[in-house]
Amino acid sequence: MNHLTVPFKEQEFIFKMVRRGDETFFILQQDIFFVLSFHQKWIIRVPKGYETDLASIPRILWPLISPFDEYALGSIVHDYLYDSKIVSRWIADCVFIEAMKRSEISFLKIVLFFIAIRMFGRRYWKNA
Repeated sequence: MNHLTVPFKEQEFIFKMVRRGDETFFILQQDIFFVLSFHQKWIIRVPKGYETDLASIPRILWPLISPFDEYALGSIVHDYLYDSKIVSRWIADCVFIEAMKRSEISFLKIVLFFIAIRMFGRRYWKNA
């Protein structure tokens, strides 16, 4: 059993890493909480046991853009919002951007990720 601990500014994540064929998934080993800055009463809870592929980055590209980088918090919350559909796709994408800003990711990287999720996210939103 592979366990991976990823520290971030807001909290530390512990995953169980599983492979299914060519795909790698990460199972949360504890709840994650994300409080929205634009609405302090809104707390997103991603439950223990939730399975994510993090940033949906193909494994071959991991040396260039690792899913374990500083945008992992945003990826986990974003995946959960897409799967649960408790908010609109637009809100889920905005939450991802907020998480990236909190992780002090460069403006250019935020813009590139936002363009990517708006262009390609529709397919995942419909299939979730």
